[in-house]
Amino acid sequence: MENLIRLISFQPQHIPLGMQLKSWAHWNQVEADWHLLLKLSSGGAYVATFDGKPVGTTITINYQQAFYWIGMVLVAPAYRGKGIGTHLLKAALTYALPRGSVMLDATALGQPLYHSLGFQVVGEVIRMECKIPNRFPQSAPFVIASVKPEDLPSLISFDRRHLQFDRSLLLADFFKRTPAFAFKAMQGETILGYCLGRRGSHFHHIGPIVAEHEEVAQALLAAVCRTASQLPLIIDVPNNKETWMAALRAKGFTIQRSFARMCNGEPHFTHQSLSPYAIAGPALG
Repeated sequence: MENLIRLISFQPQHIPLGMQLKSWAHWNQVEADWHLLLKLSSGGAYVATFDGKPVGTTITINYQQAFYWIGMVLVAPAYRGKGIGTHLLKAALTYALPRGSVMLDATALGQPLYHSLGFQVVGEVIRMECKIPNRFPQSAPFVIASVKPEDLPSLISFDRRHLQFDRSLLLADFFKRTPAFAFKAMQGETILGYCLGRRGSHFHHIGPIVAEHEEVAQALLAAVCRTASQLPLIIDVPNNKETWMAALRAKGFTIQRSFARMCNGEPHFTHQSLSPYAIAGPALG
């Protein structure tokens, strides 16, 4: 059956395929997410064909040689169990591992495959969902303000300082797409944190949130909760912040699902990747 599987480079013309696959999986991505993923990828992005029919995808993101991130591993339901996902992942690892460590967020269904290919669990991310958030406290000893285009360099610098790798393209893309969800926390001229988000097909996805401490993160989330409407919210929270998760539950958020953060290679950036109060999403890290 392996000889029926072929891989081709994922190109913009394959985005409609990706959208069909993610719809079958009930994922939240929109077309703009696929365009961002391609922008962040310098290779290791593939479409799998089975007997000539396009049936699967994966995209490898290059975080400025700090590490590589694998996302959007999708196979059409009728073609699962034929080794297509394994074929895609092996190709992505062949591309990325010689260049650095590789990370991903895995569902429970995918973990056995990732373990078999050398990935180890290094953390957990919890997805929390809320239809109508309870009110967050609004008084704080700092100022919450909307992000303006001229603020982006300071946000990017703040993010890089906290995570120790560069996400400038990702942050600029999120802000351009959904500026209404972009907030900063300021104390005088000093930035204490920021929040971004984007609209998905089923949910508003809040994140990343990077902040000096939890009070800042709560105030930023309160601001975006007052702005977001129509769709319910999701937020992906590293499981190493117990009081933060308790605060989210008190505001009406419930656990939807979890992801295992996994690494293949030296987990040098594992701690930094789990430092935000909300990640950008499992496809992006």
